[in-house]
Amino acid sequence: MKEWMKVRTNKALFVLAAVSFAVITIEGFLYYASYPDAFFRFLMILQNTIKAFTFKANISLENARSFMLTDPSPFKTVLGYLYMVCVFTAPYCTIATVYKVLERAFKFAFWLRGSEDDRHIVIFGYNDTVRQLLRSADGKRQRIHVVCDKDPSAEERYRLIRRKVRLHSFDLAKADEKEVDKLLKELEIGKAEYVLLFDDSSIRNFSILQTLGGRNNRLAQGSKVFCRCEDEGIGRLIESYYDTAADGSNRRFDFEIIDLPELQVRSMYRDAPLHSYWMNGDEATRSKPEDWRVHLLVLGFGKVGQQALLQAMNLGVTHSGNPIVIDVIDQEMEKNRALFLNHFSPGAIDPVGSDPDVCTLDTEWADGQLTLRFHKMDVRYGAFRKLLSQLTEKPAGNFTYVVSSIDQADTGIHCISELWRFLRAMDRKHGKDVPILARMDSDLRLQRYLKNDAEGSLIEGVRVIRPPEDILTFSNLFGAETDSSAKQCNAYYAKMTFDANGAVGPVTEKEVQASWNALTLFRRNANRAAAYHNAVLRDVLDCSLGEEGKIAVIQPLFEGDDALIRWEDGKWHFTITDDEFIERVSAPENAFACEMLKMEHRRWCYYTASIGWEPPAENGRDVRKDDKLRINPCIVPWDALLRYQPQTCKYDLMPLMAEWEAEVRMQ
Repeated sequence: MKEWMKVRTNKALFVLAAVSFAVITIEGFLYYASYPDAFFRFLMILQNTIKAFTFKANISLENARSFMLTDPSPFKTVLGYLYMVCVFTAPYCTIATVYKVLERAFKFAFWLRGSEDDRHIVIFGYNDTVRQLLRSADGKRQRIHVVCDKDPSAEERYRLIRRKVRLHSFDLAKADEKEVDKLLKELEIGKAEYVLLFDDSSIRNFSILQTLGGRNNRLAQGSKVFCRCEDEGIGRLIESYYDTAADGSNRRFDFEIIDLPELQVRSMYRDAPLHSYWMNGDEATRSKPEDWRVHLLVLGFGKVGQQALLQAMNLGVTHSGNPIVIDVIDQEMEKNRALFLNHFSPGAIDPVGSDPDVCTLDTEWADGQLTLRFHKMDVRYGAFRKLLSQLTEKPAGNFTYVVSSIDQADTGIHCISELWRFLRAMDRKHGKDVPILARMDSDLRLQRYLKNDAEGSLIEGVRVIRPPEDILTFSNLFGAETDSSAKQCNAYYAKMTFDANGAVGPVTEKEVQASWNALTLFRRNANRAAAYHNAVLRDVLDCSLGEEGKIAVIQPLFEGDDALIRWEDGKWHFTITDDEFIERVSAPENAFACEMLKMEHRRWCYYTASIGWEPPAENGRDVRKDDKLRINPCIVPWDALLRYQPQTCKYDLMPLMAEWEAEVRMQ
């Protein structure tokens, strides 16, 4: 409202100045009409008009009144009185205009000076997502350029100026190559610390990425680029482009693909962990992670629902054999299921018998059992309640987590209220411990009600999946805690050496970042997935062993004469053979450590399968990993891994290495 009032004031000032100019000019034209020399008469009129805007009009108020009374016609009378008023309004317009010019000049000077500590940010695309993001901007610490292909309204442009945002209107994706450098110079792209490609079109974002980071790399060394992409096919194309840059110039900058539904789901599982149901149980329940089965119910199978399922595959593993059952209900199941299965390679998900609605992950790909059950149903009708009873029959049992990602708020409220009643009626003691997460992006009032005012209602305890505007802020983007953990996971891998001449891995923050930048996007995302699961591993260790027991189990693995791998001189030393390693971790006294390795390998297999990788053909177990074909011979159960790829088993120690460093080495 404040910005809007200022825009209206500026318009009123312009109108007042224009009216004053017109009235004074007409009065001068009549007053000097008796002068015979036309050119001299024009100069006198112009002089009077100019001087009137400086409190020094040649035609004084007394002269104007005398001239008006010589011929008191209605027109001359009205004009005379208007002139007398304009003699005062014109100088005011001059003062206000000078003030505005000086104000903008000072602002421009401060903009040019710009503190060296300011974050320089360039955003391509201007839409609702960017508008929400700009609301989190700190104008005192950030210099922001926004590029849009269409001019916004004057009011919106003024609001951006007030927030110290510079708006540029051009289409870089369609610009001629000769004009690109000139356009980017306006953005000071070579100084940008962060570049956000946030157009609604993933293709346009990819096109701009090619312009900025191709052979003529126009980005600053060490800058971070965020590229919004929510399309599976385009996402893989962007990954391939970044990973296989011919001259490696793209690695000059850090890069991350932003998927808003994925961010929502990660935030959801962080706010309400997938295993909350078991963590709220008694001591006997908490101490047996092998019994922490997952029975997830997903209502609505759009992008948010699909991400809820995919992330649950990574986070649901608490044991090499704990069962994971995921039920999905959607009205348009055929189309959404087909889109979802695009994430997997053919053969990864097998129907059970002749029923295409019940599928499992191929048991030759990983340990444990993952069951997916798809149900086509309109959840607004009574059959929904009957279906819930059928889904919770043994062996799946009661739901342990519920996600409602239905777009329509009214349908979503109906579903979660039915579920609320069902869960509490089915298990009066523990039904309230089942987390129910509801998506309410389209209705702010319902969001606030569920967060604050639902106590005592039929949806008490239901939590809201945070909308994109709550998650997508500059502070969250630029200070992502998960990225720090993922970079540390990569640092462990880089520090592992298998001979006495191995180089010291990254130690300083700069070295860790450089090692991270050298990774392909697949490796970065794999490290992020491992970092997300580390919180689950920590819960498993804490609940099953306790603080002292955890140290007692982990410490001998990395310290002493019989350590499997030892930290010395800034790197991890692995000095025993692969056969010796397998023999030792398979010994009864290392049963718990062996289970942790098997659990991590199962999790890795699930994650790798969920992004489209597959094992080689049965007769090609000795085939090496191929990033382009997405083939990895390690996508097998643990026992098969020991036979076919025994040299890779030690890498499953990395989560325990991270826990040892956090609990022991840093103390």
